Amino acid sequence: MIFGSLALATLAVAGCSANSSDERDPNALATSLVTAAWETAVAANGEEFAALTSTAYRLQRGDGTGAWQDEYLANLDDPTAYDLTGFTISDMQARRDGDVLVATYNVDMQLTRDGRAFPQGPTPFLMSFVERDGTWLLVSEANFGGNEKSEG
Repeated sequence: MIFGSLALATLAVAGCSANSSDERDPNALATSLVTAAWETAVAANGEEFAALTSTAYRLQRGDGTGAWQDEYLANLDDPTAYDLTGFTISDMQARRDGDVLVATYNVDMQLTRDGRAFPQGPTPFLMSFVERDGTWLLVSEANFGGNEKSEG
């Protein structure tokens, strides 16, 4: 799993269409999509990640490193990376403009590597989604955590 120094990524739910109450409340919709993204990150499922993100997807980390969708997929099984084992999302703030949803939030992450725990948090994030044919796709993600260089 590629988490080299907090690289999270992934989206949401294949064919993720929100229920009607989520559609009226940007924070509820964002919470649903972001939570699903993090659940996908925990599962580290490359096929699901590819299906749930735009091919234009970009991850950008606070240390200046990042990955496009194809680069992220190529590194999912990186044995030197951290494994995400849990997370807690807080402070969700979202805005929707038609088929675009932008969310900022904090995450307390539980990461492990070689059997050792590396709790991280709270770390600020930003995710951008676009709706295509009733499906929300993750387009971009920014991790504003630490300035240390990634390992993976």
